[in-house]
Parts: sequence; structure tokens; C-alpha cells
Amino acid sequence: MITVYEIIGLIGLVIEASGFFMLQKRLVRESSWLYLLSIFFGTGMIVYSLIYSWNLPSAIWNITWNIYSLYSIIKIKILKL
Repeated sequence: MITVYEIIGLIGLVIEASGFFMLQKRLVRESSWLYLLSIFFGTGMIVYSLIYSWNLPSAIWNITWNIYSLYSIIKIKILKL
């Protein structure tokens, strides 16, 4: 049976994959709010699900992308660099 945490992780996967898809199709730019927030929230939801079903490589990958997207949000959108 699928747990609530797995559902949250799967929703995060769809959100993150949608961001990458939109970027590849040039529907958004890498500096757009939509792309950056989809990566931030998508990876955050995946990491949340990993708390309950641990997988070290996946955790490292998603935490890295989450930090990258947060850095980009701060740099591009808040500091306007």
C-alpha cells in the first residue's frame, strides 16, 4: 500500500520533472520564478518523503538541487544579480 509520504514524493517528482520539461521545451527560462520554484518545491517534497523511506543517493541529489534552486532564487530574484 502506498503511504502519504510516497504520494508527497511522487507529487514532488511530477512538479520537478514539469519544471525540467518546461525548460527543455523553452516554455520558461532558467531564471523564471516558475522554473526555480518548481525545482525548489519538487525536490523539497522528495526529500520530505525520503525522511520516511531513506535512500542516501537520492537524498544527496535532491538536497543539492534544493540548495541550488534556493541559491538561484536569492541571487536572481531577491538580490537581482
